[in-house]
Amino acid sequence: MRNTLKTMLTLCLFMTVFTASWAIAIQVGTGTATSDVLPINTNADYSYSQQIYTQAQINQAGWIKSISFHFDSGGNTNSDDWDVYLGHTSKTSFSGVADWIPVGDLTLVYGGTVTISTGYFATLITFTTPFYYNNTDNLVIAIDENAPGNAGSNGSFRRFSSGDYTGLYRNYTSNIDPKSPGTGTRRTGNLSQIRFDIEIDNPTDVTAIPYSETQIDLSWTRNSTPDKVMVAWSSTNDFGTPVYGTNYSAGDTITDGGTVIYKGSDTSFSHTSLSENTTYYYKLWSVKSDGLYNVAYSPGVTTSARTLAQTLPVELSSFTAALYSFNHVKLQWVTQSETNVSGFRIYRNTEDLLETAEMLDLFIPATNTSQMKVYIATDKEIFEEGIYYFWLENVDLNGESDFHGPIHINITFADAPTPEVPLVQGINNAYPNPFNPTVNITCGMVKGGQASVQVYNTRGQLVKTLFTGTKEKGTFKLQWNGTDQYDRKMPSGIYLIRMDSNGKNPCVK
Repeated sequence: MRNTLKTMLTLCLFMTVFTASWAIAIQVGTGTATSDVLPINTNADYSYSQQIYTQAQINQAGWIKSISFHFDSGGNTNSDDWDVYLGHTSKTSFSGVADWIPVGDLTLVYGGTVTISTGYFATLITFTTPFYYNNTDNLVIAIDENAPGNAGSNGSFRRFSSGDYTGLYRNYTSNIDPKSPGTGTRRTGNLSQIRFDIEIDNPTDVTAIPYSETQIDLSWTRNSTPDKVMVAWSSTNDFGTPVYGTNYSAGDTITDGGTVIYKGSDTSFSHTSLSENTTYYYKLWSVKSDGLYNVAYSPGVTTSARTLAQTLPVELSSFTAALYSFNHVKLQWVTQSETNVSGFRIYRNTEDLLETAEMLDLFIPATNTSQMKVYIATDKEIFEEGIYYFWLENVDLNGESDFHGPIHINITFADAPTPEVPLVQGINNAYPNPFNPTVNITCGMVKGGQASVQVYNTRGQLVKTLFTGTKEKGTFKLQWNGTDQYDRKMPSGIYLIRMDSNGKNPCVK
């Protein structure tokens, strides 16, 4: 069969408008030159062809959902039964007329009737089995035309000049078996102009991690092309579909849900000025654009995170009072952490009423440490027997304060005992600190019950459970050797040891 060559073409690759937001249309080849042998020969009883399109011509990873050819003119009857195969190949050309790529290396993506329609890429083949193109190898398209008979005249498809011997075809009077197609009729460098409708790959490795009460950090890996990424957030996990051809910017809303907070080529973004202890939902899309009007989006991938709960200025794990001499009351309190605290004051009353309590002439400066701290203050002005109530006030640097208590003690001068040192509920000590390679942890139980001790990193992720079970009243000791649940050595850094027992969960850094 002869090829009708109307003009010599140079390769042109461009993106063409397509109405689905999840796909980009990649057209390979332009011009008005035609071929009557590729992708099929309508004037042959049967035909089989293979065409190699290079990675540079396609340059877009993703799921190929359909392909289209531009049928120009001529006969198109008795030529509508097609089997279409796609596959990756390292070949750049066919070395001879029998150098077929084995059909066993290809994937059957469509088998059935194809309507050959005249017009601009009007011959559309929507795959029953989408094919994932890796954008690394070249792509081979094989078409086996099985309808008996022929059109009686040549049908012409638009073609372009791709390179020597990138196409191979066979025309025959009997149906050709793709498993053994025999010797081809001819090799050619003139391939069919084609349009690929490719679903754009989503970003991968998407994470959303709470950084603080007001910030969530997002990160991702761009797809293999690599395309830009657009991020939107919602408070209800409802997101609309970005409109094809629309260029969104930060602050734009997407119809049916979502507000854009980022679009660009970075691989991370910090969402700030958030509300504490609140869940935020995110959706990320890859964005393909030619820089003009053609913009398409991947299907999108969702994630979510909850901002951290606000940290109290003081995490108090114990507040006790004991008579240790004739008229001295020793007050002891234990903090597991302190933030922006100026100091502590003590209030006393003979009834359970803070409003009329007397503030003692004491001010104990805070240490503002993230580790456990034991404070002791002495009230030396108890002159009568009876029940006394005490409150502890922590005063913040900004002047605000919180009260803890009351605790009470029954004072009887006749028998003022020297009390036992009270047990402290929670983690009493962790030493040495810093440690290498082992830290010793002392824990206290004011009463028996269930307890668990766990190690977390500064992002709040569980590293290892050191103990879970039942413990009697008293103290017990544990060790941590700096490994995670799988005995993998953890990197140097700051870790939090948290104990949960009897409704309390103090922690030590």
